[in-house]
Amino acid sequence: MIIKRLQLNSFRNIDSVSINPSAGLNLIAGPNASGKSSLLEGIYLMSRGRSFRTSTLRSLIKSGEQKATLFSEISDGTISRRLSMVLSNKKSVAKLDGAHISRLSELSHAFPVQLITPRSYELLTSGPKYRRKILYWGLFHVEQSFLDVYRRFAKALAQRNAALRSGKRNDEINVWNIQIASCSLEIFQHATDYVNDLRSILLPLLSEILSGYRFELEYKPGWDTTLNLLDVLLASIDKDREIGYTRTGPQRADLRLTINGQALESFASNGQQKLIVFALLLSQLMLYKDRFQVSPVLLLDDFAAELDQASQNKILTAVDGAAVQCLSTGLSIPECLDSETKVFHVEHGVFHDTECG
Repeated sequence: MIIKRLQLNSFRNIDSVSINPSAGLNLIAGPNASGKSSLLEGIYLMSRGRSFRTSTLRSLIKSGEQKATLFSEISDGTISRRLSMVLSNKKSVAKLDGAHISRLSELSHAFPVQLITPRSYELLTSGPKYRRKILYWGLFHVEQSFLDVYRRFAKALAQRNAALRSGKRNDEINVWNIQIASCSLEIFQHATDYVNDLRSILLPLLSEILSGYRFELEYKPGWDTTLNLLDVLLASIDKDREIGYTRTGPQRADLRLTINGQALESFASNGQQKLIVFALLLSQLMLYKDRFQVSPVLLLDDFAAELDQASQNKILTAVDGAAVQCLSTGLSIPECLDSETKVFHVEHGVFHDTECG
């Protein structure tokens, strides 16, 4: 997937911008608060239907304006599609090829985007909830039936938790146990297959970026898979009833990446953690590309933070080797990789582009 054309109007501090990114690496340089991250935020918004910087979409409208408009022409190499959004104080409207979009999942399927920010390394060290987000992003995009089974699981889990809290009889709760167990086995199989495929890409990439270390990637499904989950859920009803929620199942799953047998937070520096998270998220894009012969767009916000020049070069080299479209921001422009790299200079929300040569 590539962005052929991008237009933002009255978005954040950007009055109006229209750019045509290259299909490879695009470097966006400028001082702080100049509009670099706002450009990436606009792209992310068109993919996810939400911002990575605020939960209030109205705050994205430029001060003094009534609405913000966003437009992108995207292509998978065969078909071009038009994606647009209008943000106003009353509502936000998204359209794909002129048709209204009712679910955010439609945006993500049509326009997959992966984002890495200076705080992304915390995704692997802040707890299972954040690591599950990484796993489920990949499952949602790569395993086509995952979203449906996860929705059924989430609904059954919510019903079981409500039944626990309201004091329903065990036989009534067991109705939800059966559905949870069935969906959980499907999720387990999808996740196991996905992590196995991801591991085959990630571990060699990590060896290139951080040589001399032993890495392992492990998927923990949220229950002891040597036991029948239905039996576990039935046996745990009384204890679950005491605390008011279900303690066993995919909602407790985890994705653990270790370095030399140790947890990242106790072994790796912040800079190393950032390289590791970068490798993990890039591997997800590469796996997607292997499956569908098209890659999500990669957004790197201030990728150079806490990284020395050698580490920056490793990231840019890996991006170039993965052959994905990447838009990366920074205070300055590092050495360009090749003549195809496009550079955008931005100041006070005004963008100018040049070719590296």
